[in-house]
Amino acid sequence: MKLTPQLLNQVFSNGSLPSLVYANRQSVSEGKRVRPMHSHQNLCELLICYHGTGTYNIDNESYPVAVGDLIYYNAGSYHEVLSTGEMEIGTYCFGFTDVRMPDLPGNHLLPADSTFVRAAGSQENFLLQLADQIVSTEAASSAEDVRVQLMAAVFLITACQIPAEKSRRLSRQSSETALAAKNYIDLHFTEPLRIEEIAEVVSCSPSYLAHSFKDLTGYAPLQYMLRCRIGQAETLLISSDYTAAHIGSIVGFDSPAYFHRVFRSIAGVTPLQYRKRYLAELKGSRTQL
Repeated sequence: MKLTPQLLNQVFSNGSLPSLVYANRQSVSEGKRVRPMHSHQNLCELLICYHGTGTYNIDNESYPVAVGDLIYYNAGSYHEVLSTGEMEIGTYCFGFTDVRMPDLPGNHLLPADSTFVRAAGSQENFLLQLADQIVSTEAASSAEDVRVQLMAAVFLITACQIPAEKSRRLSRQSSETALAAKNYIDLHFTEPLRIEEIAEVVSCSPSYLAHSFKDLTGYAPLQYMLRCRIGQAETLLISSDYTAAHIGSIVGFDSPAYFHRVFRSIAGVTPLQYRKRYLAELKGSRTQL
């Protein structure tokens, strides 16, 4: 594929290349990968699965994921990863900024009503080989290497032209009340929320909220809140040198012991074990903001 001016103008509204911020190959091992609810405000992500199966929850939808599937995250999109196979899911993950698609907000790969998991189809082998080459070249040089940036642009252009599949989403019931409650929690999850308070904000009873919210997200409201807290804690463990206790307080936990217990129950490891594992995978990079 040639990066002609015509193609760049077709895919990127300003005719210039986006910037690859990071590239990594998320390794697989015995166990299941869980990355609770989190978002990136200043960048978008594009992933391709090379191993395993799982479910990706993206905003208000759930998607089954298998080898050869592409996963798209717009900036600000809340998402989580749940491995379902005997071996955890493995992906190549690329973070981009300065992405300006025609008629879309900055750092958005797809419109908000799109299907955010798509099978690479005939492009699967090409994209998996290209992803491996990007990660290998970046490891030997840096993300700023012009070769890495150009290969990443080809990957992004190819992926964003993959058509959607009508039956990809998993079926879930939703209501305006549950959506409003989810949006409220997304904005206030670090605060000491109670289900009665959330129900009052969205004008319904706590029992109705609990039922409709679980239909939408698969979680009770306060379970969802805790997953948002742990997802944000994971991002801070990767991107800062804050102590685990300080991170726990930032995301809304009054007790370090309670934060440690909840983190381990969701992530499967302690906060410091999580930091060590992910910084090893990211080669010390702290750019997942």
